[in-house]
Amino acid sequence: MIEIEIKAKINDSKKAMEDLGKIGATYSHTERQHDIYFNAPDKDYAKTDEALRIRQIPDGDDFKRILTYKGPKINSKSKTRKEVEVEISDVDAMNEILVNLGFKASAIVSKIRRIFNYEDYTITLDKIEELGYYMEIEYVT
Repeated sequence: MIEIEIKAKINDSKKAMEDLGKIGATYSHTERQHDIYFNAPDKDYAKTDEALRIRQIPDGDDFKRILTYKGPKINSKSKTRKEVEVEISDVDAMNEILVNLGFKASAIVSKIRRIFNYEDYTITLDKIEELGYYMEIEYVT
């Protein structure tokens, strides 16, 4: 799939939520996300603008666990890129596989994500630990 997204820092999260309501965006749900980002042994993803992460999302008494690869940007104005995701059952085993292949954990990001729908777009308002609030508008083709 191709993901097109735009992210922006938000200074006033309450106003942002009010504005989402004004345009007709509907609230879907809130979830906690815990991401571990990895860097490849043979290239620097910060330089190639790629990403590899394991995301954990609490889901009742268990967790949803997703391994995601995001390719380099296709478009310079938005974060348009190829994205491939697969659900995994064991984060520790996946982490061990990646480490044994030479990947290194490069960042951990924890956030509370409020998810809204507007027409064909998903809009999220994220509270990222130690970084503050961000809004993301995403369209998937």
